[in-house]
Amino acid sequence: MPKRSSVLVVDDDPEMRELLLDVLRQDGYDVAEAKDGTEAVLALRARPFDVIVMDKNMPGPSGLDLL
Repeated sequence: MPKRSSVLVVDDDPEMRELLLDVLRQDGYDVAEAKDGTEAVLALRARPFDVIVMDKNMPGPSGLDLL
């Protein structure tokens, strides 16, 4: 069985984050979430991800800051 690709979704808008999580999970991805840049950094330190879907404009570290 092939490994499922892992995706980190980072967005401060809970509705958008939940929508992305639902769609990606339905498509079979291993999905994790972070509500801001600080949580994203912690998630990235904990494990690697194949893809990150990130909001560009967030309070605290922005998506561009994290890039």
